[in-house]
Amino acid sequence: DRLLAAGTVENCYLSLFKADFSRIPPLFINQLTQIILRNILDKTLYPLWARCGEMLFRDQKISVQDSAVMAADANIVELHLSNQAPANLEVVKGTSTAGQKTIELDVLSDANAEIYWDRSDNFDTVLDLRVWSQANEALCRVMEKWVHHFYRSPVQIQPLEQISDDKWVWHIGLDAEATSLLNDMYNGVDVAAERSQRLISLFRMEFRDKSLMRPYIAGRPIYLGLAMTADNILRIKPQNLLINLPLAENG
Repeated sequence: DRLLAAGTVENCYLSLFKADFSRIPPLFINQLTQIILRNILDKTLYPLWARCGEMLFRDQKISVQDSAVMAADANIVELHLSNQAPANLEVVKGTSTAGQKTIELDVLSDANAEIYWDRSDNFDTVLDLRVWSQANEALCRVMEKWVHHFYRSPVQIQPLEQISDDKWVWHIGLDAEATSLLNDMYNGVDVAAERSQRLISLFRMEFRDKSLMRPYIAGRPIYLGLAMTADNILRIKPQNLLINLPLAENG
């Protein structure tokens, strides 16, 4: 009924967040997100964009290895480690020297990206989200398309190593953890080292048309953040990138 009343999937999606949406099953929100992203990325030739799109509707398990920040599908990781993985999933399982179960999945990059198309329904490829990685750049392009699709507002999003801005005026956490962390950082609250290490990605977003922004923010960058939970789960809420934008009243 809600979908029929809204007229389009996009209108239905946005309407969910204009009231209390706590009773709406997350699965329904994720399914709408997947449908919309399929439309946005339908003709893309870039496998990394498609794989990054999955992050907007499927939880990711994060593993930090040296300077790499590896993101694997959380459900698939859990399935592999439970010894119930279907035989058609390409994975090598083993046991680490510490006695923990480990799995090996293919890390997607430009060099091997074409393997994604034959395995996209398996959700069994990994992204390296280190700041200047190919996957992080691809995620920026997907987020740009996400905003433009809803608001027809061209934006530019770039990876960022840290926020060094005395005139920091606006930020958006792309998940609950990042929202809390960025709020504390903005307000000058001391953040424990263990908690700050959960912040895995930062981005800088700018509107190409400054008139679309609220006057007191126009021309200033918007900072975005991704953070994992204490159990290394990244749970992106792409609606945050829509409903928390500082758009002008006629934007």
